[in-house]
Amino acid sequence: MAQYQSVHSAISKIETVSSADARTNAAGFRRLLEDSEFIIAIVVAQFVLSLLKPLTLFLQKTDCNMVTAFDEANGLIQILGEKRNDEQFNQLFSRAKRIADRLEVDLRPKRRVGRQVHRENAALESDPTSHWRINLFFPFIDHVISELQRRFPNDLKTQMMRYYLIPKHLHSLTPDIITKICDAFEADLSNKNDFIAEVERWRIRVDVHSAGECVSLKDSLKLADFDLYPNIHTVFKLLLVLPVTSVCCERSFSALRRLKTWERSTMTGERLCGLTMLHVHRCPDILRQNVLRRYNASGHRKIGCFFMGD
Repeated sequence: MAQYQSVHSAISKIETVSSADARTNAAGFRRLLEDSEFIIAIVVAQFVLSLLKPLTLFLQKTDCNMVTAFDEANGLIQILGEKRNDEQFNQLFSRAKRIADRLEVDLRPKRRVGRQVHRENAALESDPTSHWRINLFFPFIDHVISELQRRFPNDLKTQMMRYYLIPKHLHSLTPDIITKICDAFEADLSNKNDFIAEVERWRIRVDVHSAGECVSLKDSLKLADFDLYPNIHTVFKLLLVLPVTSVCCERSFSALRRLKTWERSTMTGERLCGLTMLHVHRCPDILRQNVLRRYNASGHRKIGCFFMGD
């Protein structure tokens, strides 16, 4: 919000010195920045999204612990519920008023003709503070809370307690959590009665092999032999097929946009898939000799023994 006036000044200057499309676009952006509803909305959005930013960054980590994410989401729901009051909006309105005064903008809502069909028709209050609080601030807070509750339901948190079985988080495992895991996955466990004893043996196994060396689900699955720890092995397999977030998918879409250009229009699907995997994961353990052998196997390329390492 500190740069709002600077952005407005820059766009106004572009509108003055430019011509054609650049001038038209700059004029449109300037009018948007001078709109009373946009000023209120941007201030409210900045306040709410600043509370959500830590959770968003946490969910993008590769070693994200969903139990911690659920606790943080529940905390955010409680905080947003407490912030949904007149006093908090008055503070935000004062911030928006300072921005509007610098731009010489009146924050009173514009007069609307006709009945709105895409949202509630709240009464147009004479006081702009009451109008924006009822029509913008409260609906936005309620929407964010409902989305958090939908994304992090309480009944799903019990399933996420399986993360406590990973050696990295095993120190936080309590008898109460063990019982909840056992009850939640009774249908998937091969022998529910042996689960508690199996967890105790798993603790000893982890202490012997050092929990610091086994921090991922993949490593935990390898350590939990199916013959020795069938129930824990099953729990880890269920965790591996359960996506935590859509970050990996979105990252692959972004990579594909950079790789699949008009200059590569004849690239086959297999080659494009390989390039995308290399670009996204950037694995440092790929041997050059294996890549050259793969290229040479097609019969269309002649790669000498010097490059093959033979």
